[in-house]
Amino acid sequence: MHSPLLLDAETMQKALPRAVRAGVRWRPNTAVFSIGDHEVAVADVMSYAVETLPADHVVIRTHGVANDALFHALVGAVPEVVRVGDAVVPRLADRAIYDGHVAARAL
Repeated sequence: MHSPLLLDAETMQKALPRAVRAGVRWRPNTAVFSIGDHEVAVADVMSYAVETLPADHVVIRTHGVANDALFHALVGAVPEVVRVGDAVVPRLADRAIYDGHVAARAL
């Protein structure tokens, strides 16, 4: 998970405190070691200590390939279509949100 230092000011100021109050624990210096049945093992990248945590779901954020199939399916089928967010390139959420903001303002 991203270190809070890499987050934009709006997220730092609003979303992070809410997430922490809701029980989120930030583990910026850990890497997923293994995923098991209802558990995930994480390793501290500094000490290499492994900790097993209960987990119902694991969401993995990796570098990926743009998923623009819907964009291409709509081209020519609707008067105007704009590619935004992960249809352009997978990246941090604030950039995808900004894409949508710019597209909406152009309407």
